[in-house]
Amino acid sequence: MIATGRNASPLGTGFVARLVLTFVMGSFVQQVCGRSRFRRQDVDSPDGVLYWPDGIIPYTFPSSYTETQQSTVRVGMARWEEQTCIKFVPWTSELLEQMGTTRYLKFINGITCFSRYGMYAFQPQPISIGANCMSIDTIIHELGHAIGMLHTMERNDRDTYITVKYENINPDSRGNYDTVGMKGRTYPYYDTPYDYKSIMHYGPKYWSSNGKPVMLTKDPAYQSVIGKAKTVSHYDAVFVNRAYRCAETCSLPCENGGVNGGKPTRECFCLCPDGFMGTFCQIPVPGFQHIVNWDCGTSWHYANGNCYKFFPSVAVDYEIAADLCANHGGNVVSFKSSKEVKWLKDRIDENFLMTSVASFWAGVKRRAGETAYLLPDDSLLDASLMPLHEMGTSDADGCATTNGQSLIIESCDIKPDNGVICMKPFDSDCGGRYRLTSTSVSIQSPGFPAGYPSSTNCQYVLQVSPPRTVSQDDYGKLSCYYSEPFIVQ
Repeated sequence: MIATGRNASPLGTGFVARLVLTFVMGSFVQQVCGRSRFRRQDVDSPDGVLYWPDGIIPYTFPSSYTETQQSTVRVGMARWEEQTCIKFVPWTSELLEQMGTTRYLKFINGITCFSRYGMYAFQPQPISIGANCMSIDTIIHELGHAIGMLHTMERNDRDTYITVKYENINPDSRGNYDTVGMKGRTYPYYDTPYDYKSIMHYGPKYWSSNGKPVMLTKDPAYQSVIGKAKTVSHYDAVFVNRAYRCAETCSLPCENGGVNGGKPTRECFCLCPDGFMGTFCQIPVPGFQHIVNWDCGTSWHYANGNCYKFFPSVAVDYEIAADLCANHGGNVVSFKSSKEVKWLKDRIDENFLMTSVASFWAGVKRRAGETAYLLPDDSLLDASLMPLHEMGTSDADGCATTNGQSLIIESCDIKPDNGVICMKPFDSDCGGRYRLTSTSVSIQSPGFPAGYPSSTNCQYVLQVSPPRTVSQDDYGKLSCYYSEPFIVQ
């Protein structure tokens, strides 16, 4: 079985600020289908998805791949390795001798992108990632197939969550929307629900013959979400951890829907669902009650309640770096938890693969004549989070650079050959779903009462259950009427 890749949906440039309000009649309740856990299929199974022994996936690159292309693929691999026990390793003669059999992914610099599901019986196993597919999200998607994941909308329960408009599908592509049941196959879910945010989900117009949507989400809040994933989703990671039994020896007290995960070293950690963070997912992120898609917008990255923007090739002093970040609504990057440190290290490592820039300004400063190290909000640095090395002089301000491994304090006036990472809190005022009842709810747009920020796109979904209705007066005020007026400001 071969999975064809995601079509890249072109995005227009020059976005303008706009506010989208979606009114929905009727309530929606997401159904999570509880299913017994499946055991791994063995190599001789003619029907199931086969998994790579011990989660080790060897690979080779074609000689036609450039260094940049190889690095880009390795970044996609790292995204799976961060949250699972999957480990991608180069195929070597030593590995062949150790395994006693030929078993590896053979990357092809093809015209199209495709990958087989799971470990194929005939090896080596081709996976096509050509120039047209050389984006990190597409690579993660194709690697997801190789790991053993199907397209989300191929699940047998998909009709509970989406409506497929077959009349809008290119006739030659209708098979891409067949469920595994239609194909006479089986596929375990490992007790994971249908995931609109999965990296394995198609966009609403993929393979459309007429430009109209091919899929409509039955929960309308997710119509603009499907197919937009930038990386491995929470339930993608949960699926792989369960399929490969990454956490079978783990018993961490994960909270708020967090799930035990495991690394190749069998190190245990909590996989936190969207809207929660902390070692045990014990910390709710502001907006967790209503945010649908934890997305920071174009060129920003969301993680642990924050948004990050990388400027990898900006050689400026600390003051200019701070001004740059302030102009983007944030501060020079800092951290207050081990999870933030880990995320930062992983992203700096990725950036080094892509650009060879390995050092960035960090939002840590020591004032002249003082010994305290301060963050941009003037709180004290937790020195236990990252080793710190003082290279400056005590009679001058000291500013930090970091490679993700340590902090180096030196003169704030240097212009090192490194970059800048800006950071700001996730804006929980930008969009979300609000289920309206008889209780008053205040909805505030970003920047209120000041002007709506430029290049911002916030979608608010207001849902009511009959006999309630939503109306808008001439001044833009929204009201939900039941037995008493309900005002949304």
